[in-house]
Amino acid sequence: MGGLIVGDVAIILSDVPRARARASQDRCLSARMHTLRFSLTSPPAHLGAAALVRLAIPGIALLLLLAPVRYAHAQTGFPGVGDEPAVNLRVYPTDFWGPRAGVGVGLGVVGHNLLRTGDQWLLTAAPARHEQVATLSFASASPYRAGRYVLVDGRALHTDRDWLGPPSRRLTLRRSSVVGRVRAGQMALHRHLLVQPHLTLRSDHVEAVRAPSPLPEALSRVAASIPAAPQTRTGTRVGLHLQYDTRAAASSFASGLRLRAGGARYFPLDRSALRFDQFDLEAEGVARLEGLHRLVAHVAVTLTRPRTSTPIPVVLLPTLGATRSPGWARGQFVDRDRVLGSLLYRFPIWTFGTVATIEGHVGGHLANVYRDVGNQFRPRIRVDAAASDRGRPLRPTASVGLRIDVPIRPVSTVDLALGIGPDGVSAARVSVSRPLRALRPPHHVSDNLLF
Repeated sequence: MGGLIVGDVAIILSDVPRARARASQDRCLSARMHTLRFSLTSPPAHLGAAALVRLAIPGIALLLLLAPVRYAHAQTGFPGVGDEPAVNLRVYPTDFWGPRAGVGVGLGVVGHNLLRTGDQWLLTAAPARHEQVATLSFASASPYRAGRYVLVDGRALHTDRDWLGPPSRRLTLRRSSVVGRVRAGQMALHRHLLVQPHLTLRSDHVEAVRAPSPLPEALSRVAASIPAAPQTRTGTRVGLHLQYDTRAAASSFASGLRLRAGGARYFPLDRSALRFDQFDLEAEGVARLEGLHRLVAHVAVTLTRPRTSTPIPVVLLPTLGATRSPGWARGQFVDRDRVLGSLLYRFPIWTFGTVATIEGHVGGHLANVYRDVGNQFRPRIRVDAAASDRGRPLRPTASVGLRIDVPIRPVSTVDLALGIGPDGVSAARVSVSRPLRALRPPHHVSDNLLF
């Protein structure tokens, strides 16, 4: 024991000069850090908010990208994928045709374990007659299996058929957009709670506008938000999403309650004064009846609050159409606020082992858009609901449809619906609720992507 003690003392004494040098370096470092803290909390007067945002974006993005590296041991890869690098092709059948995009094709290349074990890289292209889309995405781990993850994705689009308004008197935009997004997810409370901050960069360029004259009532109230071509808007959104899910598994067949809340603030990166906040509240409940028979109730509210007098472009406002509420035309209504509600009865039709399950649904929907939902919302239902500043009742529709589920990919479904509304019958691929942990942005959608 004595020898060990003497040895330890000898080591400590021999390190005294080094310790003094380290102490001197630490004092210098502390002084520099104090100066840095002062400079960050008291930025130079010549740096405006936009300049600070531009400086902060690369740093935040780098931190989000590097965040999972430290916790690599806690992550989980994608099901059915080994630890060796692999590259495969993908085909997206639903991109072969769409009423708005026209005839097209959807293809992709997916790679696993290319940069680190458990990651996924995905490059997709969906060219169509009227709309061309490409996406690039990266996932540090499977967001449905890992406790923490980072998702990075981008979407480039060009369309000459961006529809808004009723089918008989549509507003058509020819525009391009580029969107990049970083999301960092952290699970808590035994994987029931998801905390997901996000950062989005977006640039929209409107090349041409073809508007009916006069504007229909559905568009006249957002006339100031219709861009005058050519116009470009570039900005960033910084926000946070929270989700609490009581379901035991991320499957469309699992019963339980899911609550979601999120908010984001838009900052301009151009010379405009455009600034606004957007908030999303959502609740979905699934009640099991017998076997795979179940009732699904869904309620969602989107609020947009401008922070300046600059009108918010229609491409950044929530829309109401067939995708979110079957029975309406694509992008038929647009305004600052949106309320959605639906009640569906889902029932099994055919099951082929673990390969696929086809089920049907019948249900009803209530929805509307508002300039200010707090002042205009009325808890009434009217089929011929005319817009009014004094109040707007909910608009009803009904739908029947099919859903195709793939059990080995429980978060990938194809949901088709035939909607019945005051203006007739319409068919569309439905996405009543957008998943927070989607690995890539959707290709062709008829409502605005508010991320």
